[in-house]
Amino acid sequence: MTNYITVKAPKEIFNVKKYRAQLLRALEVSAGEAAEHFKSSVATFSHKPQVHKRITKTKNANKARIWISDENYARLNNGTNTHDVGRGGKYMRFPGYNMPPNTTVKGGLGANKHLYKSKTAPGRIKAELGFPRPGTQLIVRRGPWPVKGIEPRKFDEQIAAAVGPDFIKRTNEAVEKAMK
Repeated sequence: MTNYITVKAPKEIFNVKKYRAQLLRALEVSAGEAAEHFKSSVATFSHKPQVHKRITKTKNANKARIWISDENYARLNNGTNTHDVGRGGKYMRFPGYNMPPNTTVKGGLGANKHLYKSKTAPGRIKAELGFPRPGTQLIVRRGPWPVKGIEPRKFDEQIAAAVGPDFIKRTNEAVEKAMK
């Protein structure tokens, strides 16, 4: 007579449908957060570029793409080298400089840090109110003149770093919920 040992194993370790639904939900929530971060990076801009969000579901993977396709935003995000501003011999108007009486700015527009503050800064996602504020004095300058360029803001990298940990946490929760 033979003694038998019986071992039972479940057919499925995961509830696959529930798992996919939870992963998709985690992706949608994180994509929404990333889109809100992109919107906050241009919140105080006079020309607000459009934030695009696309979630693609395929057989093998779900993908989320969030982006802003705007030339000026790309320059701000990636930074620029030293370059000339303005056209030769043409006047350009710059609104918002509120200069103290009998004071001149030496070294070009915005040389005095108390007269100009940018709306964005490296290491910060959210755009803030910058100086000069609209509605104050106008300065007119004949172009071209050299500027030192824009320090890259790297919004995309900062947003990915801000959204990433929560996405991983939500993904791990989806795995836990899907296990039987």
